Amino acid sequence: MDRNKKLRKTVIFAACLCYFAMMLYLLFIQRLGRSYLNYWDRVQNAVNLIPFHTITQFVGNLSSKRADIAQRAFVNLVGNIVMFIPLGLFLPYYRKKQRKYRSFILTIVLSITVVELLQVFTLLGSCDVDDLIFNTVGASIGFLIFKIIQFHVNHRGKRTK
Repeated sequence: MDRNKKLRKTVIFAACLCYFAMMLYLLFIQRLGRSYLNYWDRVQNAVNLIPFHTITQFVGNLSSKRADIAQRAFVNLVGNIVMFIPLGLFLPYYRKKQRKYRSFILTIVLSITVVELLQVFTLLGSCDVDDLIFNTVGASIGFLIFKIIQFHVNHRGKRTK
């Protein structure tokens, strides 16, 4: 393996580790010890199974006169998409079976569902079907970017031969 390829693989691996550490922090660790409600009240407040309910609330909050509410809505809407784009890049990069969209999307939906359930059962977040929707969109965008990069790399190699 040439030196540039080895360096690229090392940089991608380091980025992947940093990404997963950041996700672990954002999805679980930052939420430790944040609530004073009893367990069942917390569970009741942490579950949304109605598609687009939370999304609709946040979209409505974008036009709030209070800047903090509008900012929180924007960060939540955009963040739930953007933070899963790298997963759509890393998963097919490291797992050849994940380079087919059907296999990829099944893995993503199952993985995000497990994370959402872990968040509600550990009370370190919420279980929201809208998170599943937006996270899946983000990962799919990452998958599309991966496919575009893969296409260009494959065709660049053919042109230089």
